[in-house]
Amino acid sequence: AAVIVSRMIAHMPSTYCHTLAARAQVGVFTKAESMAVYPDYAYMADRPECRGICSGGCASTCTFDGRKWSLTAGSGGRLASILDDNLLCDSRDPYRHGFNVLIHEFGHTIHGYALDGSMKTRITNAYNAARSRGTWSASSYAMSNEKEYFAQGTSAWFNADHRNPHGNIMSSCNNHQCSNEMAERRHIYDKDRELYNILAWVYDSNQVSQPGNLATCV
Repeated sequence: AAVIVSRMIAHMPSTYCHTLAARAQVGVFTKAESMAVYPDYAYMADRPECRGICSGGCASTCTFDGRKWSLTAGSGGRLASILDDNLLCDSRDPYRHGFNVLIHEFGHTIHGYALDGSMKTRITNAYNAARSRGTWSASSYAMSNEKEYFAQGTSAWFNADHRNPHGNIMSSCNNHQCSNEMAERRHIYDKDRELYNILAWVYDSNQVSQPGNLATCV
């Protein structure tokens, strides 16, 4: 986990990096524990009366799209949490080595706990513009909200999601998985220039030729 995070922030502007270091953490959990092992996420634990229910008093046990938090492989709050099997890329990885969950979830953490208000506004405006223009499919996960827009962009930026054709639309070049990290960045540049500019600054201080040295398995 430390290697992944250190590579994500290696070229980040120092102001973001210092803010992140002061405010955020990373935690690893096992499937048996679920992320509810951490106090930050205890309220998300599934309960007997909430089995198969996401409404009313059970809403806190589910994601915005109806999945049980107890069955997910990570979350990106102040404490970015990650399932050990995905981090280790072992035989029990629920994504079968096709998706680096920590990169996506730590992208959420960066969005929420490192970026200043003006950058968050830029992300919201870029998301709204992309949605109104139909830049990315309206049904794609990236278009769920501005948070997923940035996190999915983060995954593509670091070549961390190979779940095509049903994964990250931002990683798809001509309906196929982009060949490498730089091809994915070029794809975002061609499709969504403002998102590209945001990611280029947040992760690379505009020095985008620097490789992230990340992948689905690290």
